[in-house]
Amino acid sequence: MNPRRPRPHTLLSALAAALLLLDLALHLRHSLQPPSLPLVKAYAKRAAASPSAQEFLAAARAVAAEHASLILSFGRDEQRELLSNFLATAAAAGLRERLLLVSLDDASHQLALRHGAASHRARAAELLDADDAAAVATPRRLVARLYAARWRYAALLTQAGLSVWLSDVRVLWLRSPFAAAVRLPAECELALVAAEGAEEGGAGVSLALSFHAAAEGVGRFQLAMADAVGRIERAEGEELSRQLRGCAAGGAGCVRWCELPRAHFANGVQYFQHRVPAAALSGVLADGVPAATLPYRLREEGLWRQREPPADAEERFLAFKELVIDNGLSNTRGALRSALAIATLTNRTLILPPFWSRHLHGEPYRVGADYYFDWPRLRAAFPRVREAAFLGRAFPGAAEWPPRAPLRVFFVQLSAGETLCGESHDSSLMEARGKVNATCPPLAVEPSRLHTHLAAGFHLGATDAELLTWLAPFHAEPLLFFGRMFRRFWRFTSPRDHAAFVERFEQGVQPAPEIRAAAAATLRALRAATAPAAAFNCVHMRRRDFLADHEGEEVSVREYARKARLRLHAAELPLFLASDVAEDPAVKREFGAHFPRVITLLDVFPRRELDAFGSAPLSQLPPEERHAALARDMRFGNVDQLVCSQAEHFVGNKWSSFTHHVCHLREQRVDGACRDSDIYGRGIDPRMEYI
Repeated sequence: MNPRRPRPHTLLSALAAALLLLDLALHLRHSLQPPSLPLVKAYAKRAAASPSAQEFLAAARAVAAEHASLILSFGRDEQRELLSNFLATAAAAGLRERLLLVSLDDASHQLALRHGAASHRARAAELLDADDAAAVATPRRLVARLYAARWRYAALLTQAGLSVWLSDVRVLWLRSPFAAAVRLPAECELALVAAEGAEEGGAGVSLALSFHAAAEGVGRFQLAMADAVGRIERAEGEELSRQLRGCAAGGAGCVRWCELPRAHFANGVQYFQHRVPAAALSGVLADGVPAATLPYRLREEGLWRQREPPADAEERFLAFKELVIDNGLSNTRGALRSALAIATLTNRTLILPPFWSRHLHGEPYRVGADYYFDWPRLRAAFPRVREAAFLGRAFPGAAEWPPRAPLRVFFVQLSAGETLCGESHDSSLMEARGKVNATCPPLAVEPSRLHTHLAAGFHLGATDAELLTWLAPFHAEPLLFFGRMFRRFWRFTSPRDHAAFVERFEQGVQPAPEIRAAAAATLRALRAATAPAAAFNCVHMRRRDFLADHEGEEVSVREYARKARLRLHAAELPLFLASDVAEDPAVKREFGAHFPRVITLLDVFPRRELDAFGSAPLSQLPPEERHAALARDMRFGNVDQLVCSQAEHFVGNKWSSFTHHVCHLREQRVDGACRDSDIYGRGIDPRMEYI
């Protein structure tokens, strides 16, 4: 990229030119609604008399120097941690000398100076429109006007001959955007990062990061955007998408815009979920991640530059390794239950394991706990949990599998002779071999390092009393490292303690907000599709790897559909089919022979969320690949579970942990709701709790 070098301007002439642009904005009648004349005069009067505007331009020129380009960002004290992380990542990427922060309060200004970054301390008048001149400049009011003000700041710079990277503090700079490798089309005046989940026909861009070339048309566009956002109070994203759609249609007075190359810039969905190759990335927009979750997510990714408080020498930890063959979401939830219970029992901080977005897959489908679970709720119920990446920092030997000597490995056996297993990441092999466990050879750990306890409760797991007795000799160990956790803990022997833990677990281990929202939208669409009754039944049928571990138990799809028809009450209702082969046309036909209407997830899932929700942009895949990816992506399976929990009647396979969790959700609503929900008419061990 070779931004145009500035023409020789004096500070006053630059200001005069900027004010002239304000008048020119009146003529943008085909592209943007023009600012009113009183408002233009108010802008001009304030800018001409404002030493602050001159200070801002002087600071920008000093940062841009001979490069004629800079990064402009805005800071406020409410975002102190994110701002500090932003400044630290920018410095690590070698960008501290090219960054100018507009500080909205003294605390942000001082923070920038401590990081060695240039800072312009904004005055309240710079952030208020003419209509606000007499208003009390409350922090909330200033934040509300920031969006319009930053367009005006950018306009001052581009008109003064400076090219600008406009970046908010959620942008993670990995490398310099000024490198020769980052090239934009010569005709591109405004470049933006693609966003996921845009409305159909929308521009599909993010506001968190953009490049503004030093061109006259860009200045007009920026000022008109400031007016539309600030005076008309139209939502910034909505306004920008509207204008870019108009430009794409050939509207007059438009800025020439393009998308920043995805090889160098990624949004949060692409980076955190789709795992785009990061070798050449210059920046990542951490959008799509709630503010309360973002520090956790960045810690997992090694992108959180905040200093951690000194480690408490008395703090002790618990961690565990779960196998990829057991990485199904319902199994993962069960493993987390065991780990949280044992950590509570032993008074330890739990280090979370890695989580995976796809069933039977490991890398590159690594995600954080927040992909599935509501992180703020989890931390509120269980404050002593740490991110998975902490294990490698605190106990490097435990980050390998098998862990390096002399680390001990603790293993709760559910049956005599049960062994730990090695890893297989070959999911195709797992499914093709017929027996999934054939891919799980015994793990070679020296007998002196492997400490095994046989649970008296067999498949139920161990009680607190068993575990305390077994682990007592290891009380002072800084880390208890367990191999496998799924179903390893049964219950607390005290009914009161057990009830208290169950309540904490129910409050803390809830689906992530994105999953709940997608499930709610899916359920609304399903009820609309089944109007006027708005009622439906649900069947869960597991195929693929489930057949491998349950050879001889599962029947054909045709027989499964027939059995479901016989077991379901009110079978004349439409059927929602939850299955890893639900989208297979042949499967739909088999169920269609027994039910009046068969509806699957893709029929009712919100289309605009399809690409941003899971670990792949599903709309871009051919149908067969889309169906396979959908079947393996466990976030979609969680939506299936939440929808099935609301069905009039439900039937599935109670030996499947997926069905087990649907029953858990249904039993929470109505006691006994899953009593007759097994496809084969079986019950479960009455001592076993639904999870």
